[in-house]
Amino acid sequence: MKTPGIPELVDPTKGCEKRLTFEGSVSTENLPRFTELQMQDVGELETVKAKYTFGRDEQNLKVAVMSYSTTAKLPCQRCLGRVDYKIEGEVTLVFSDSEDDLEMLPKSYEPVLVENQEVNLYQALEDELLLSLPMFAYHDDEHCSSELNEMKSKADEQRADNPFAVLGELLKK
Repeated sequence: MKTPGIPELVDPTKGCEKRLTFEGSVSTENLPRFTELQMQDVGELETVKAKYTFGRDEQNLKVAVMSYSTTAKLPCQRCLGRVDYKIEGEVTLVFSDSEDDLEMLPKSYEPVLVENQEVNLYQALEDELLLSLPMFAYHDDEHCSSELNEMKSKADEQRADNPFAVLGELLKK
């Protein structure tokens, strides 16, 4: 059964029994830790496309396959400009009511602890997005080289316009 939009909180037991599918966009406004790392203009809100398909696996575990895609706007570590980094992924979430059971679940699944019979889908999405980010974001060498050359030439111009440069030359003699 397909439902429009993605709710923040879901009962995974009911979702798995009814084989629910949630598909839609989540505003980055609902993902504060992910948004904090972005280079966005004030008032600019991005969205993340996501899809959750609930069901049971071969071992009768409650699972949801989550797929997602977005573009992160990260600072380049070389020139400090904005790098658009495409993020796409798919992960299988497995739901458990106790922390002890989480350790015994298959390693290929991403464990999610169910609290008060609900799971926060936005938090699960945000966690996966954060894990998908690169440690360091860079532009291609050509882009950064031209940016850095421009910055260097501007710095050279500023040094040439220095009124005390004449005094410096006199002191050298």
